[in-house]
Amino acid sequence: MATVVGALLGLLAAGTVVSLVVGHGVWHTIPTSGLIITAAIGTLAGAVTTAARLISSKTEPCGNNSNSRRPRNPWLAVVTDAKTNTTFDVDKRRYRFRLYAPGPSRWWEFALYDGKNFLPFWQISSDGNLLPQPVKLTALDEQGIAERYDIVIDFSRYPIGAKLYLVNLCEHDDGRGPEQDLRLGDAFAGRSGDPCVGKFLEFCVVREPATEDKSLVPDVLIPNPTLPKAVRERTFLFGRGGINTTFGAPSSYEKASSDWAIRTDGGEKVSADWGRVSAAPRYGTCEVWHLVNDGGGWDHPIHIHFEEGQILARNGSASRVPPWEKGRKDVYRLRPGGTVTIKMQFRDWGGMFMEHCHNTTHEDNAMLLRWELDDSGEPFLAPLPTPVPTPEGVTYPYDANDILLNAF
Repeated sequence: MATVVGALLGLLAAGTVVSLVVGHGVWHTIPTSGLIITAAIGTLAGAVTTAARLISSKTEPCGNNSNSRRPRNPWLAVVTDAKTNTTFDVDKRRYRFRLYAPGPSRWWEFALYDGKNFLPFWQISSDGNLLPQPVKLTALDEQGIAERYDIVIDFSRYPIGAKLYLVNLCEHDDGRGPEQDLRLGDAFAGRSGDPCVGKFLEFCVVREPATEDKSLVPDVLIPNPTLPKAVRERTFLFGRGGINTTFGAPSSYEKASSDWAIRTDGGEKVSADWGRVSAAPRYGTCEVWHLVNDGGGWDHPIHIHFEEGQILARNGSASRVPPWEKGRKDVYRLRPGGTVTIKMQFRDWGGMFMEHCHNTTHEDNAMLLRWELDDSGEPFLAPLPTPVPTPEGVTYPYDANDILLNAF
């Protein structure tokens, strides 16, 4: 373990750490949109910022505020520093990049290319944690809204003057989800009606590093924790058309029905109400949750707040879980008509949490639920009072106004 930690610190400290925030939407309260690149060289304690750039997609509104089912002309351009196809100068060394897709309804698939060939890199993490082992790739899996990937590119393999490109292969017609993933040659050549497909960032290898690059990518990173036996299973179905059982409550969705909704354990498919408790696992226990896409051709990246899980199966099969999904995650892309089975242990934090689709037009139109991590007796909590925002501030006028039958 000391060797692994040392290698990772070398990658962080001796290498260059870069964060890429990909897209053009917002993630909850993040005030800016786009792809933010910050590069730091030096020790963890005394990093020196060498670059800060903003890449974003210029978009028209994504439809009206009630349906937003098929955004009109939602993908106009990916721009960097108000320009397309920006160049990012790099040293002949390893760089660690963190790619984060904030939305609102855009998927991505990134490849590294030199104009002739796919080029290799390593994926070392997903969402909040390192993978058990690095995965060598030439193209990432599709990246849904709010998913995070860390990759390492070794620019020491290329001569000074070499040019490499980050290319997006994932084509959209609308906000339903990816239309198709193009062949790299077609994407690079601009053979798509989606202007966000193709090369959007050029790396130019310009110099030897000022100090020796001692970073490396170890064969073993951080093993997953062994979780205890599950005490319960729950099923959450994400789909179209919900009823509002608490219509009129201050915490309830604003309409009597909703375009998007969640069904818990075979109950009614209900629209969002943050005053409703849909699930209440016990502190310290472990559960298996089945996240089910109700169909209709839509994809749903499901975000479960404040707890990480391990994917046990896709569509009922452990063999369908790819290596890059075998680490700990908190956003689970269901794929059209798909099911993801996860296992989680509920620890560390008590209180109120959210589970929702991170396709922002779905989330904003009622595909969200509240779950509680509570127990009985000190020092645990009862379900927290429901916060209700007003122009004068947040008030807590009542307790949870609806608790589903099988929540506890």
